[in-house]
Amino acid sequence: MKMENCKTNTASGTLSVVLRAWRSVFASALLLCLVVLFSSSVPVALGQNVKGSVRGTVTDEQGAAVPDAEVTISDSSTGFSRSAKTGSDGVYNFPDLPLGTFQIRATHAGFKVSEKVGVVVHASDSLVFNIALSVGTINESVTVEANAIQVETTNGELAGLINGEQVTELPLNGRNYMQLVLSVPGVAAGEGFSSLGKGLKGGSDLSISGGAVDANLWLVDGAHNNDVGSNRTILVFPSVDAIDEFKIERNSYSAQFGQSAGSQISIITKHGGNDFHGDVYYFGRNDKLNTFNTFVKSGCLASGTPCQKNKLRRNDYGYTVGGPVKKDKIFFFWSQEWRREIVPGATVSQAVPSDDERAGNFNDVCYPTTQPFFQTVPTGTDGNPVTLPAGSLVAPDCPAAAPGPVFTAPDGTQAQRRLHRGPCCSPEQYPVLQQGQLLHWTIFLRIS
Repeated sequence: MKMENCKTNTASGTLSVVLRAWRSVFASALLLCLVVLFSSSVPVALGQNVKGSVRGTVTDEQGAAVPDAEVTISDSSTGFSRSAKTGSDGVYNFPDLPLGTFQIRATHAGFKVSEKVGVVVHASDSLVFNIALSVGTINESVTVEANAIQVETTNGELAGLINGEQVTELPLNGRNYMQLVLSVPGVAAGEGFSSLGKGLKGGSDLSISGGAVDANLWLVDGAHNNDVGSNRTILVFPSVDAIDEFKIERNSYSAQFGQSAGSQISIITKHGGNDFHGDVYYFGRNDKLNTFNTFVKSGCLASGTPCQKNKLRRNDYGYTVGGPVKKDKIFFFWSQEWRREIVPGATVSQAVPSDDERAGNFNDVCYPTTQPFFQTVPTGTDGNPVTLPAGSLVAPDCPAAAPGPVFTAPDGTQAQRRLHRGPCCSPEQYPVLQQGQLLHWTIFLRIS
């Protein structure tokens, strides 16, 4: 009985130590996130500004400006709310708005409350919404729904927007969002464009509005994302499921953008809200589900050899989760994705070991000789062939090939290697199918 009590106490003590250790790890991770959060609020650390703005004029039914009206813009999904008073000219302005769907509410004594809902702010938007107040009591209200398509009237920029639904629903070979840029007018793929590779293995060679393929600036939440060495590869590849939208500024964009003479491509990642949301996904490709190439199949059937497909196995899986850390204040969004891939190979000629060499028998390996060896008869300075030392070997004089060891290819076919002795020895080469394996892992955390 005492031994049982002793074991129980030991287990409890161990569990208590483990819990304290995990609390310490969690506290350290939270502290690190807070340091990053507050340090990112320092003005000198900010990248390009990709936030939007909303402004307009509040008038009465006759079109006269209404000064000192209270205008409030809010987003119920995050609890965001900001208020401002109109000036003597009736103008209100809300700069530096986060992306989202907002409601604008205007009130003034002697007028009905006016509400405009469904105001969608995208990256770098500068929207104008004028509000007309009707005479009435403040207990009455007029609600107007914003147009689904909001036309930019404050500048002459040429831009294209890829929204979150398009990012996740349009088919993408390899789940690389760079392909979506090609759906914007004025964009053409360069010779080095690669949508299957990521990071330094990929290529973002896109000519936008006739510009050079390496003159574009890619941003992720306002931060520089180009490889400064080549300026044609992207360093950070957020998961497709972690992208809220991205905007392609093709021409006539504002002075806040710079550094590159070409297009400015702003990628905005998703952020958490007051409700928890998440998803789990899997995308796969497998050569076993593919049919044979017609010409390859006819060729191998004619020769009597087994038909083989190039192996292609692509498994892309991951998850996302987002929600509140503190309701209406701090939110998080976490994304994690893996891609395991066996890529199609190319058939090349390689010097490969024989069956005996694989078993450890290297008796057929070429060995050196003390006899002088020349690939060709050298020519003297007078232009005539020189006299070689006695016993010298020249490539055409190599010993005749003799039957050598057997080599078995991966498909089961066999061939006999020619055996050379002496300095003329050259290992026989056989066609070999090369295949590569790739593991790409993406992890992303945003605190907002």
